[in-house]
Amino acid sequence: LTGAPGTFQRFMNNIFRNLKFVTVYLDDIMVFSKDEREHKEHLEEVFKTLSRVGLVINPAKSRIGTNKVNYLGHVFSGHGMHTDERKTSSVKNYPTPKNSKELKSFIGLTSYYRRFISNF
Repeated sequence: LTGAPGTFQRFMNNIFRNLKFVTVYLDDIMVFSKDEREHKEHLEEVFKTLSRVGLVINPAKSRIGTNKVNYLGHVFSGHGMHTDERKTSSVKNYPTPKNSKELKSFIGLTSYYRRFISNF
């Protein structure tokens, strides 16, 4: 089943391909809307799409109608996107690399956030 995540991602991308207000990463679905009315319409379309293919959401793991969302290590809000402080603390607290192997490891860790780091 090593290809299962990739297969599931392609499946999710396919079922939501026409919903431009949806971003999906495996089973994490984020819905963008301008206002509450539009958000209700968008959610209805998402729920219908999931129901049509036999998928359900877990209400305990869902956040609906929020102004700020933590998603894949980033925080999205009406003010844009920025890094999640809980995720970047590991970068800030990383010990100073002492050799090339540790430096490569640090660069690998920080490269995920390169768009937020000046002159990376």
